[in-house]
Amino acid sequence: MKYFVPEVEVSINDGFKPELDIFERKSIGVSLARLVEQSDQSLVISLDNNWGEGKSTFLKMWQGYLKKGHDINSIYFDAFANDHIDDPFSALLGELYSFISEKLPESSPSKQEFKEKAKKAGVAILKGGLKVAVRYFTMNTFDGTSLDGNNQDSNKIDKAVADEIVNLSESTVQNYLNNYSKAKTEIEDFKTILENVVKEISPNQPLVFIVDELDRCKPSYSVELLEKLKHVFSVPGVHFVLSVNRKQLEASVKGIYGSEIDACLYIQKFIHLSLSLPMTTEYSSSHQRKYISNLAERSEIGNDREAQNVIGAFINLAEHMKLSFRDCEKIFSVLMIQVASGSSGLAMVMTPLAVIQVLNPELFKRICSDDIELIEIENILAVNVDKYQNDINEWVSQMYLRFCYLFSVSANEQPSTDFERDYLNFTQSEYQNHLEYSYNRARIELTSFNVMS
Repeated sequence: MKYFVPEVEVSINDGFKPELDIFERKSIGVSLARLVEQSDQSLVISLDNNWGEGKSTFLKMWQGYLKKGHDINSIYFDAFANDHIDDPFSALLGELYSFISEKLPESSPSKQEFKEKAKKAGVAILKGGLKVAVRYFTMNTFDGTSLDGNNQDSNKIDKAVADEIVNLSESTVQNYLNNYSKAKTEIEDFKTILENVVKEISPNQPLVFIVDELDRCKPSYSVELLEKLKHVFSVPGVHFVLSVNRKQLEASVKGIYGSEIDACLYIQKFIHLSLSLPMTTEYSSSHQRKYISNLAERSEIGNDREAQNVIGAFINLAEHMKLSFRDCEKIFSVLMIQVASGSSGLAMVMTPLAVIQVLNPELFKRICSDDIELIEIENILAVNVDKYQNDINEWVSQMYLRFCYLFSVSANEQPSTDFERDYLNFTQSEYQNHLEYSYNRARIELTSFNVMS
């Protein structure tokens, strides 16, 4: 048995292999490939799902499908792995140049020219005195306006320039503005050579830049990367597909530009199209069930009866709570450690406890010391006791009742809801009296659960 599930490895040659595409998302990949293949404009497309819902695996499979099914070149860029680099332009440029170096011989004039133009553009962007140049390119996005020469927009640009140079000497101001004008020219030169190189490498197909894990980056990096893609790398024949969580990205924008900015409008100026990966299949089998079953297979648990009981309980609770894949994976590892340690005899109790330990460690500590109220259990396990019989299946209902009993949640002697009636009957049943010793023993075992995360 493997306590920590091995990562899914997807190679560039795999595509949507059935054993990898366990959520049957190939049809989405096919439609997305057609979209980028047929567009004459540079597109920025976001894949918008919560963190841990399978975006990365999908994009890696899609990259293979682009190569095998459409002969489309792509570059995979892990934004989170590169956000230790202060300027995202350098990281993006490094990935792009590696791709060009692989596709064109060293003697290629275009390759040499690209290197020279990229170097000049990089110097222009990285120079500390060129904030205005960057602001010029982002002004229309920031304010939701178009820089078409009208007085209102000109006034905004003038103010941006004035804010930057008000405390500088006359000679410094002149150098500043000269650099500003030079920066614009060098960035445009870079975009021109980028477009030409892409056409040379793939005259009949686009280049797709896949930017993954953008929602995990620090706010300054994710926002600046988005701006660089739009204003420096966006040329005909180059498309961008971004893995994001829209709410997280909006929070990053507000963190950089202030809470008063319309973050939704800001992002709309950069992203042309947004799509989400569905969390259910045409056969109505939840993705949580499929994913946890896949985790069990990859962990090689075999026919271990205790493990199977725990997994069955976990699947039902994960479906009810709509847990993310990453949360499922963390909780699964905790549960398998419990199985291996021999503490799995009460799957109905162990499972919600593992969920709470991963999702809310502070609440978990209080549970182990009996310092907990019913409403807190309701919130963390997503159970509405006023209508719980309609909201949850029998598995989750029994799990919830046992969990409340184990941690001494008091029963209402005059019940007024379905939950209170069931819970009162549960605590007074002869079955529960016989289990009293077992529960007290489990309490001791579960208290040590804290050191096994």
